[in-house]
Amino acid sequence: MRVSEGRLHGAPDVPARTSVANKRALGLENKTVLTTFGLLSRGKGIEYVLDALPLIFEKHSEATYLLLGKTHPNLRKLDGESYRESLVERARLLGIGDRVRFEDRFISDDEVVSYLMATDVYVSASLERSQSVSGTLSYAVACGRVAIATEYMYARELLAEGRGITVPFRDSRALAGAVNLVLGDPMLRRSIEANAHRFGRRMTWPQVAAKYEAAFVDSGLQTRPAAGSRATLGISCAPTR
Repeated sequence: MRVSEGRLHGAPDVPARTSVANKRALGLENKTVLTTFGLLSRGKGIEYVLDALPLIFEKHSEATYLLLGKTHPNLRKLDGESYRESLVERARLLGIGDRVRFEDRFISDDEVVSYLMATDVYVSASLERSQSVSGTLSYAVACGRVAIATEYMYARELLAEGRGITVPFRDSRALAGAVNLVLGDPMLRRSIEANAHRFGRRMTWPQVAAKYEAAFVDSGLQTRPAAGSRATLGISCAPTR
């Protein structure tokens, strides 16, 4: 399955690097880092990630999970922080509260890249089967991280051909199995990282800008913005999902 060029989400252009070199600055040295970031909402399926963690931590005692980002403003308006608080309580009841880091704040693009470059496995457990784009997943792939996602539309396309792994919805055991498989197989991990980073070069901002410019020209709009300009093209660059 090929990802539609029209759905490729812009992402930063970063060099291929292992996670080891980027962990020290974030206080994560000697840790295996699992990460999810973006605006927090019920549709992200974080509860299923938390339920998978004991099975992962059992095999990887050095692992930790980072959940980065503020609660979605629409959810906060309706329910306050009740969903986040329920996740914190869930982690406590599972006995993993000290190994899950909740960052309840806005994460800038530069910070996102820093955290991703220190990440070993990026997890996207969305519950929305028809989700057709994901900026967060795009960033992870562009950074050459191993991404494990539920089998929503965009994930199935973006992670095809060895660029990542998809698992069934609401299946914590399958999610844990996929994470443990990758962490236990260095050759598989390196292969996925290389495939993801290679494909990610098609999603860098200059590449996306060039595609928009070509589309505008083909449609008869002769305005030719400077290559790589996000503002001129009106392209959204915030990876919120």
